[in-house]
Formats: sequence, structure tokens, C-alpha cells
Amino acid sequence: MDVNTISSLSQQTATVKASVTKSTTTNEATQETTTTEAFSLDISTEVKKASTALGKLTPEQVDALQDGINKSYQLMIKTLTEQNAMLQGYLDQGLFSFDFDGIQIGLDKFVLPEVATTPEEAEQAVSEGGDYSVDAVATRIMDMATSIAGGDPEKLKMMQEAVEEGFRQAGIVWKEAIGQDEMPQITQDTHDEITNRFNKLFEEMGINVKPAAEE
Repeated sequence: MDVNTISSLSQQTATVKASVTKSTTTNEATQETTTTEAFSLDISTEVKKASTALGKLTPEQVDALQDGINKSYQLMIKTLTEQNAMLQGYLDQGLFSFDFDGIQIGLDKFVLPEVATTPEEAEQAVSEGGDYSVDAVATRIMDMATSIAGGDPEKLKMMQEAVEEGFRQAGIVWKEAIGQDEMPQITQDTHDEITNRFNKLFEEMGINVKPAAEE
């Protein structure tokens, strides 16, 4: 599994708020108090729209969303565990860098932050400034891509194609593991951000590129 897939998978969490109405009776008058709880999970756009329209989630919906949380965490833990095991294996063999067509890339470029272990930590990780925010993930991927390309437009294009393939493969794994066709919004936003950064680099090299929507 390549690092683009892992980076994409490891950031696939979003936040949805479910309102739970609690009723209490005081002096024969019923008072309703609404509390809000945040769940860190991956859900489709359709479910988000449905929850907004209803204003609150049914117990069945909460159960379904919780199942999504569990599957998402299991998937992240699995991919990061595989990544760490692979890196440790290389280090045990005394390998501290990879050779990409004559360019030495340190293994540190492949290291990912630890996965969150609680819903609160997951929400913080994908929020602005977090380890798995759009900017953080896009920056890690672009740093690796530009290091390998070394200023060569053709190699940079190859890296862009590799990233695109990584997102495509991530979508396949996501669908198989979670059962949803549509990737989480944060993954889509990260994809768009990376595409924009590649396009900006090509423009700086004097190479005209078409917007992603026109390709």
C-alpha cells in the first residue's frame, strides 16, 4: 500500500452533531433540554442532509453512525500499523533512505503522525492545524512529490499521476471497508488542494495546465 493511499485513508474522519432530547418533569410542567454530542465518523452526504432535515438522529441512526466510527478507526489503525511495521523493517535492515532514480529520499518522509484514539482527538486531528488537516496532509504529500521530482517537470507529472492513483486506490479500499461510494469531504478537499498545488508548480515552471474540472 503506497503512502498516498495511507495518507488519504488515515485522515478519513469528519464530525456530525446529534441532538438528544431529554425530558424532565418539574411541578407538573415538562421541560425539554437539548444537549449536543459530537461523534467523529465518516458518513455520506445523503446521511448528513437527512440528519440536518430531521434536526436530530433516531436511535437507529446513532447506532449506524457509531458503527461507521468503529469501522473508520479499525481501518486507520490497520493502515498505520502496516506502515509502521514496514518502516521498522527497513530500519532493522539498516536502510535509512530510498533511491528514486538516483535521488535519495529519507524514510522520515514516509513517517505519519499517530492515529487518534478518541473522538475528541480525531476531531482535533482533522481540524485546521491538526496533523491530518487538509493543509498538513497536502503538505506532506507535496513535500515528498517535489523531493522526488527534483524540479523535473516530467517527474513532477509522474508524481501527480501517482498521487491520483493513490486517491483512486484509497477510494476502492474505502468502499470495500466502509461500504460507501463517496469519500469523506475532508479527503475530497485534500485532493483538490493537492491538485491546485501541482497546478501552481507547473505554472511556475511555465507549463500551462487545465483546471481539474476541465480535464
